[in-house]
Amino acid sequence: MTGWRAALIALAGLGAAVSAAAAEMLVQGEVIDVVPVAAGGRAVANDCHPPRPRPEDGLVALLGWDLRASCRAAANAYRVYYRWDGRTYSRLMPEPPGDTVPLRVRVE
Repeated sequence: MTGWRAALIALAGLGAAVSAAAAEMLVQGEVIDVVPVAAGGRAVANDCHPPRPRPEDGLVALLGWDLRASCRAAANAYRVYYRWDGRTYSRLMPEPPGDTVPLRVRVE
């Protein structure tokens, strides 16, 4: 009987560990703005990194925007503004993101 009791307690503990792991999930936040940042935290001039083309502008416009090496050389990081759950947040990132940023969310 003691062995069964120990096994039952161990299984209950395993179930608690599984439910605790399920309390975090990965979601995507919508990127609403990207500001290149130079050394010292100063924003790079807006004309260096124009707004991202819209999907209807075509692949050539997107590739042209993405390959602006001179702008990337001037920026040490990117201040990314994104929206999730009706709120706006920002984070500093080493590379400009796509249309979304991955977010780890804890659900309680």
